[in-house]
Order: sequence, then C-alpha cells, then structure tokens
Amino acid sequence: MSANLPVLYILLIAFASTFVENIFPPAPGDTVTVFLGALIGLGKVDFVSLLLVSTVGSTAGFALMFILGRYFGYKIIDLNRFKFINEQKMEKPRRWFRKYGYKIVVVNRFLSGTRAIISFAAGASELRFRYTVLLACVSSLLWNALMIYLGMMFGSHWQRVNDYLNLYGKIFIPVLIVLTLGWFAYKYIKNRKEKKTVDKL
Repeated sequence: MSANLPVLYILLIAFASTFVENIFPPAPGDTVTVFLGALIGLGKVDFVSLLLVSTVGSTAGFALMFILGRYFGYKIIDLNRFKFINEQKMEKPRRWFRKYGYKIVVVNRFLSGTRAIISFAAGASELRFRYTVLLACVSSLLWNALMIYLGMMFGSHWQRVNDYLNLYGKIFIPVLIVLTLGWFAYKYIKNRKEKKTVDKL
C-alpha cells in the first residue's frame, strides 16, 4: 500500500507525525519517520524533501509547546490533567535549564521521553523564543536526518530500527546521567587537588 502513496501524502504524513509527537509524546513519530525513510529506496520521495518537511513539523510542534508553556505553563500544570506535564516531571528539565541553559535545547531531540516536556519547560522558563526555536530546529534536523537515513539503510527491515530506538530510550538516559555525575565528580576532585596545591604554596 505504501508504494502507491503519492509524494504529497507521504510529506503530509511526515509533517503530521513529527508535529503531533511533540505535543502528544506517545505518538510514534520516530517509527513513522524511519518507515517513510524506507520509501526513499522505492523512489516515492527524496531525502531532502522528507528531511525538510519532517524538520518543519518537529519545529512547529516544539514552538507550539513552547508558547503553551510561556503563556499557560503553571495553569496547565495545576490542572494536572496531562500525565506528561505535571510538577514532578517539570522538575528535571528545570534543573537542566538552570545548569546547562540553551544547550539542552540542542540535544532535545536526542533525549528520549522528554521532548514535549523540554519545549514546554523552555517556554515556562521564559527562554528567548526565536533563539530557542532555532536551536530546536537544528536538533530536529540532525535527529530526523538520522532517522531517515536509518530507514533508507534498513529498507524493508525498518521495524528492527524501532526495536533499537526503544532500547536506546531505556539505555541512553541512565548512561547520560552517569556520565554527567562522573564529569561533576571529576571536576570536583580536580578543583580540590588544585586548591590543596595552592594552599601548600
């Protein structure tokens, strides 16, 4: 059936899936993007068009969540009607923004399970809109390029990529936390050694 899809429909699906994923995280945006990437090999769509439309969809979804966070952030949190937007889940991105600032936006797409909350928290934290959205666009461009490329490479076995993505989500965040804590521990020990050296002098 996918082989008979007109290119316009493919691009509309790409836009809709990447847009909705930023608003409703359970939506399988990455899986759809990988699948559509597999259609490149069938000549139904080209890499650049699919990448651009997917990135526009991702960026538009991010921008919408940013605006909701900016103008309705705490009202939505207080309602407590959205499982992925509540006080508990907002605490992590707030800490990230305090420590790393705009760098978190750049790696936003690579942080599995936190994409919608990052964009919402960015708005609630009153980050600069244009700069934040620009960085989100760069993050989306890199991530979507990777997803589409994987779809092209795996072809008819694109479902296998989805299994790897699920594994990535389970492993990446814990590894990231461990590496971050290790880096801070290294800096702390290094600073203490330097301080002791200075005191001896």
